[in-house]
Amino acid sequence: MTRKKSGFQLFSLFVLLCAGIFMLASSLFLHDQAKKTTEIITEEVLGIQLTTVERYLSELINAHDEAAKRMAKHPAVVSAMLAGANDPDHLADILLKLKSPNVPTQINLYNFAGGLEYAEIPNNDRMLEHVNAMRSNEAFFISTQYSFYRDAHSEYLVITTPLLYNGYEEGVLVYQARLRSDQQLSNLAQSDHHWFGIKQARFGWEPNLPVGWDWQEKPLAQYDISLKYASSPNFHQQTENALMWRLFLGVFFATLVTVAVVYLLGQRVLVSPYQALYQSEQTLEKQAKVLRAQAAELKAREAESNRLARVVKNMRDAVVFTNAQIEITWVNNSFEKMTGYSLEDVRGRKPTLLQGPETDPKVKQAISQCIDAREHGLFELINYSSSGQKYWLELALTPLYARNGQHEGFMAVERDITERKDLQARLARIAKEAQSANLAKSRFLASMSHELRTPMNGILGVGEILANSALNREQRELVETLVGSGKHMLSVLNDILDFSKVEAGKLEVHPVAFALTDLAVRLRSIYKTLCDEKGLEFTLSIEAPSDLLCVADETRIMQMLQNLLNNAWKFTQQGHIEANIRLVSEQGRYALDITVTDSGIGIDNTKLATIFEPFSQAESETTRRFGGSGLGLAIVYELAKIMQGDISVESQIGVGSQFRLHLPVTVQTQQVSSAALTNHKFDGSGLSALIVEDNRVNVIVLKKFLTARQFQVETAENGQVAVDKVKRQSYDLILVDNHMPVMDGYEAVLQIRTLANGQDSVIIGCTADVFEETRVKLLNAGCVDVITKPISGDILDKTLSEHLTSASIPK
Repeated sequence: MTRKKSGFQLFSLFVLLCAGIFMLASSLFLHDQAKKTTEIITEEVLGIQLTTVERYLSELINAHDEAAKRMAKHPAVVSAMLAGANDPDHLADILLKLKSPNVPTQINLYNFAGGLEYAEIPNNDRMLEHVNAMRSNEAFFISTQYSFYRDAHSEYLVITTPLLYNGYEEGVLVYQARLRSDQQLSNLAQSDHHWFGIKQARFGWEPNLPVGWDWQEKPLAQYDISLKYASSPNFHQQTENALMWRLFLGVFFATLVTVAVVYLLGQRVLVSPYQALYQSEQTLEKQAKVLRAQAAELKAREAESNRLARVVKNMRDAVVFTNAQIEITWVNNSFEKMTGYSLEDVRGRKPTLLQGPETDPKVKQAISQCIDAREHGLFELINYSSSGQKYWLELALTPLYARNGQHEGFMAVERDITERKDLQARLARIAKEAQSANLAKSRFLASMSHELRTPMNGILGVGEILANSALNREQRELVETLVGSGKHMLSVLNDILDFSKVEAGKLEVHPVAFALTDLAVRLRSIYKTLCDEKGLEFTLSIEAPSDLLCVADETRIMQMLQNLLNNAWKFTQQGHIEANIRLVSEQGRYALDITVTDSGIGIDNTKLATIFEPFSQAESETTRRFGGSGLGLAIVYELAKIMQGDISVESQIGVGSQFRLHLPVTVQTQQVSSAALTNHKFDGSGLSALIVEDNRVNVIVLKKFLTARQFQVETAENGQVAVDKVKRQSYDLILVDNHMPVMDGYEAVLQIRTLANGQDSVIIGCTADVFEETRVKLLNAGCVDVITKPISGDILDKTLSEHLTSASIPK
């Protein structure tokens, strides 16, 4: 084998050696030929370039020479020279017509004595030099002369041709043409290796030759100029190297192709017989390796099969194998423990023997379809043991195939899930019981809300009516105490109801546009008086552009501020309470940053983590001393989360606390004046109103409110009476309670909206239910708005102003 492989290597080495010798000999020969060829090519290229430049100069000069001589022969030009250019403007017009429109040219006329008769060419050093030469050289007056010069910006061709009259020289016409950039002599065939220029001995004009270059000169006698040519010293060498490299590449590739052909032919003729024998030996060696690998693989598979058999036999899940006819062929130990059947009991039988009366027919059908389709499947079903005990089973079904793809049967992995199913059933019962309890709680809270808010409407409504009447000091204090106690009770009720909504996940926000200044006015009216009573200093500041309105849930923001301020007022005995509301912009997004600071008792740092939990206060002693339900901060925390904001607190015992509330909002430009946003008392002069309410006290309160606002008021004790009244006449405003005998408010609104007299009425729901379902139901029935009892005069004025036009507002 070694001798054969060495022969193949020697043959390859021989071919490579021949190729190397050929390449070396070719390189020596090519170097000499490249040098000679380069000299010939260089001379030919130079000759072509010289001829090209010479032809270009001749064509350029001749084109302008024809134009100059055409002007010199024109009668008007000759006449101007003989008689003097008495009318230069006329002569300029004639010359303009004779000039080529695309060539910027200028003309001067000189008499035989060298005096200037007509001038267009501006004086410069080159032109003065040319004129002086003309005056001192008679040749300018008897033959045409050609000159080139350049200034800082352009190059020029100057042609001097005699003016003849009857064959006699009378003067000289000087023709100057400014050359375009593509015509300039400085651009004549310029390159990194060649340079061309113009020499004029008459004026001593010499071009600046490239330093170190070889140059030659060729006279152009007909124009009295010489053409200079210079070539780079490196040009010849670079040309020779480039040619040598190209020839070398050609020879290299030719050699490469030759070597490949010789190698292939030599391999076929000389090496192939030996190589075929070598390959046969290699094939036998590979086959031996494959056989050894297959034997090792079979041994490993056998070991793996034994391990898997032990695993399957002893695993906790039951395993069943069937043949293609779905007859059991093998089961493991767990199957015997789970079912009570041994392998001998079930071999050759169908697995359906384990099913019974409570096995779901739909699951049985699904298993049958999976078997027919030979697909994987996962099922849950009830099976029965040999003793008749039922149990829940999770069945994973897998089809089995032989190596040739033929279907062999199925494998079923079965797991007892009876305990899990029992747990799920217990959890379902518990969830149902909890749902029933929550439903009962919701019904109780709804009933409590309605039953408490209905009398509260009477208490607060009558209190507000009394507060607006003529009272002495003692009476006013009693009324204010009554109203304050009622509002406190309402606040506690709202906290309880709102927290129940939070727990049920039913608390919703309703964004509206509002001014922060209005919010501040209401807060000051409440807490300035409360703080004055305790001897506390109260300050509230607003930092927001006056032309922007916030768009957020105003009611919830007011509720959060009141809870924070109530908390501060409750736990501060001396000092101050400060509130700051800022509208900030963060990368184009707006937010409210609210801080409430007090000098109260403070909170221990160990308790800060729990103060936002429901029914939680820092100490039990705190509850006894200051009271409170413990829901206020919890509601603020939950509302902040719902509004995608956050709240934090810093506190120190004996110093005070500071709560920071951050709420994302949107803004809109204020479309109305600030005066229009102020909540004035609504004037209902000339408007009619119908109060639909079954509670006598609520009727009295609402009627007092509306008559105080100049409405013409009628009442209806239930929905049916209201519908009958609307059939007879229309009303501008209808206030409808929800819960009433005979016909409730929801049904009444539906029927009123179908009546001709009820189409344009402003219908406002007045309900003691604070749940969103009631509000949505009334709005869907046809109400334009819904207000919650107890109803205050401010809320009524605001709602009326949104939907009716007050007589106090000029139209």
